[in-house]
Formats: sequence, structure tokens, C-alpha cells
Amino acid sequence: MADQETILSLVQELAQELLQHLGAKAQLTVNPDPTNQAIKVEIETDQPGSLIGFHGKTLSAFQLLLGLMVYRRLNQWQRLIVDVNGYRQEQQERLRQIALNAAQRVKFSGRPVVLSPMTPFERRIIHLTLTDFPGVTTRSQGEGDQRRVVIEPERESGSDQPTPTKE
Repeated sequence: MADQETILSLVQELAQELLQHLGAKAQLTVNPDPTNQAIKVEIETDQPGSLIGFHGKTLSAFQLLLGLMVYRRLNQWQRLIVDVNGYRQEQQERLRQIALNAAQRVKFSGRPVVLSPMTPFERRIIHLTLTDFPGVTTRSQGEGDQRRVVIEPERESGSDQPTPTKE
């Protein structure tokens, strides 16, 4: 098993190589992220759109490809979080707001809210944001690219039982 410095150096080298193949001019910072038990790769560039892509799809692909390259060299999985110009942080804040707004709608209306299809990363943010939100639960439904989060009112214990009627 490789030590932390070796892994960080390898991630730096492979990320730089990948950026070079993409023709992207960027500054790269690689650091351990103890909060997420991962390695954070931060990219600063004048043209972030080409690395982020539509709804972050290029960024997700970059992260996956980099992870596979690291795995191939180390023969062990390394959790990576790749961010371009703070896009992931902004995306997380936006998703938290969407989750909280939808949870408020569910509490007010008593009806479930089905969100748009999301990546696993995005769904995870929604689920984590609403873990301690009172009165609502979350679940994922659908398959593949159409997998989405459903936010619904929390069932009260015993609510499955029919209410007794007075005769």
C-alpha cells in the first residue's frame, strides 16, 4: 500500500497529464480531504466551461477517468473529488437549497415531491441534507440516468392501520 505523499504525487501527475491531453491550461492543487476521506483535486482555469461541461457531466467524467487511472497505477481505489473553479461547492449549496425548499413544500402540502433525475453525487447531497429534517423522508427511484430523489411526508407510526370507526 502506497503512503499518502506518494498517492498525492501520483494524483497530481496523472491529473496534469489528463489536463494536458485535453489541451486545458489550468493550475492544479491536490490535497487530502479528511472530511470526505478523499483526495481533493482543485483546478483553477480561465475557461472552466470546457472542463465542467453541461450540468457538470464533463467534470464527472474527468473525475471518473482520473480515478480509474489512479487505480490502474496503485491497484487500489482512491476516493477523488475534482472541482473546477469552486463549481462543486456552488453545486452543493444549490442542491441543499433545492432539498430544503422541496421539503418545505412536502410539509406544507402533505404530498410527495419528485425531483429531476440526478447523478449519484447529487442525490447523496439531497439525502444527507434532509436526514435530520423533521416530517419528511427521502428515497431514490428509477434506473440509470433517470434515477431521482422522492421527498415524501414521514409516515407516523401506526398510520398503516385503519382508523377505528364508532358504531
